[in-house]
Amino acid sequence: QSTIETHLTFFVEKGKLDINKLLSPEKQKAIEKELAADHHNSLSEVKNALGDDYSYGEIKMMLAWQKHPAA
Repeated sequence: QSTIETHLTFFVEKGKLDINKLLSPEKQKAIEKELAADHHNSLSEVKNALGDDYSYGEIKMMLAWQKHPAA
């Protein structure tokens, strides 16, 4: 994960940055679907299911957004 993605994830989790400015609705929906799947036991399994068009940083941003109370 790049330093920039780490900083962006921090601000997403704090509610200072809107996930919609970073990820398309399509990417959000795909990531949410995989995160909700019962058969994934790790972040790498989610990443493998999503494929190369998704980064670990994007998945972590979505997780951070889900943790934020306004999500």
